Amino acid sequence: MEFDHIILMVDGHIIYDGNASKSIKYFSDIGLPVPRHTNPTDYYMKLMNKEGIMLSYIEQKKEYTDEQVKVEFEQRVDHLVNSFKKKKDEICERGEMVSNRLQNVDEKYESSWCTQFSTIFRRNWTNQFRQPLDVILKVFQSLFFGIICIILYY
Repeated sequence: MEFDHIILMVDGHIIYDGNASKSIKYFSDIGLPVPRHTNPTDYYMKLMNKEGIMLSYIEQKKEYTDEQVKVEFEQRVDHLVNSFKKKKDEICERGEMVSNRLQNVDEKYESSWCTQFSTIFRRNWTNQFRQPLDVILKVFQSLFFGIICIILYY
């Protein structure tokens, strides 16, 4: 399965929102090129968490402190957030269309609450019965705890 459009977030901030195929060029343009022979998704995950910084220190066989990792991660997040904001501002200045998702954040859902609930309920019900062993174990678990409660309180 391939993703056409991706949104990458760190600490609640969007750091990339666009076509998946253009993400490699974008990160290269902001000074964080994807290394050769590396899966871009894995690389993005390293960029988006502190463990990625620790892994780079370990790969380089360097000593590090938690405070050092924290500071470097905060600097990286600031760089990623500011780069995305700058890119978004450039797109707006050129008059290009901004993603509909960003423009219509306050739109209401088109389906009612009941429709949404019934859809999720049916989906969950179907998923439950795709794993028959899980259903059997849940039934026995409920019966077991029911019997325990009866024994304890009667």
